[in-house]
Amino acid sequence: MFISYLLSPRTCHRFVGYLEEEAVYTYSRIIKEIELGNLPEWSDPKYQIPDIAVTYWNIPPEKRNMHSLMLYVRADEAKHREVNHTLGNLDQKMDPNPFISTYKDNKPHPTKSLENHKATGWELMKLSKPTYHIVLSGISAAFHGSGLNELIPKKVLD
Repeated sequence: MFISYLLSPRTCHRFVGYLEEEAVYTYSRIIKEIELGNLPEWSDPKYQIPDIAVTYWNIPPEKRNMHSLMLYVRADEAKHREVNHTLGNLDQKMDPNPFISTYKDNKPHPTKSLENHKATGWELMKLSKPTYHIVLSGISAAFHGSGLNELIPKKVLD
């Protein structure tokens, strides 16, 4: 994969975006099955989710069930899908990374949260020019372990 990325980053981001799309679909099916009662162990309110999940997503006590955990995981995968499709849309040599750019206008822009989420990614031509661009290595590091509570709209988990 590393050599593939060196040869064509856009293709690799697009491919990973499609893998993340499948993950979103899979978690959506799991959520539906839990809601239909077809996964009785996971529907049981006494079923405890792993501590590592509670810590990673900072899940509040009243949401520590498998249904809520699947919502958190799906939101995480949806964000990865958006990031990879957006990076696949960009000219890797010319376009700035819109997730780390700062904008002065009031138009919607890519964010690290699910605010202004676009499943197919952002097209550069639909974004206003950023005021500056900072180059960071390892874009995924910006999204992992950052407390994804803000990635899930409160109404989804209420």
